[in-house]
Amino acid sequence: MTASSLRRSERGFSLIETLVVASLAMVLMAMTLVQIRAARATFVADNAMRLVMGELSRARDAAIQQRRFMQVEFVGVNEMRLTRREIPLGTTLVHRTIMEGNLRFALPAGTPDTQDAFGAGGALDFDGKPLSDICFNGDGMLVQCSTGETINGTIFLAAPNDQFATRAVTVLGSTGRVRGFRRLNSTWGRV
Repeated sequence: MTASSLRRSERGFSLIETLVVASLAMVLMAMTLVQIRAARATFVADNAMRLVMGELSRARDAAIQQRRFMQVEFVGVNEMRLTRREIPLGTTLVHRTIMEGNLRFALPAGTPDTQDAFGAGGALDFDGKPLSDICFNGDGMLVQCSTGETINGTIFLAAPNDQFATRAVTVLGSTGRVRGFRRLNSTWGRV
């Protein structure tokens, strides 16, 4: 090999070629960041929905196993408490959960009811019954604690100003079945 052919093979990229590659990399990075934001909101919302579903299932299972009323309380905008009602009197706090990621019990304006059609009158809709009077009984049914009347319920979850983070959890009172839903524009998709 001659010296002149070695110099030609050792030449690097021109400044223009380097700038074109760098600008393409920046465009791809920007597109990725936009997608990551939407994906993160989806993951956080799904996590909160599964947390609520898990807490409701925990309350139902404990009520059946212990043959006691398990009261489900919604405290503030993002906390759930499970309390066992003792016989003859008294209560015991069994579990307390706080949702993370800025998600809260909320019903954004224009949100339709789920396919279960248990109600969309508020973020926490349990057939109009007081939120302080919701229990699972020893048979696993969702009931009004004071009367034993079977009730259905819907819990809506949302993050402020985030269209990707609207979820719903429904409970069928007669069986205690818990289902989750993800908002798909103007309808709901079951999870």
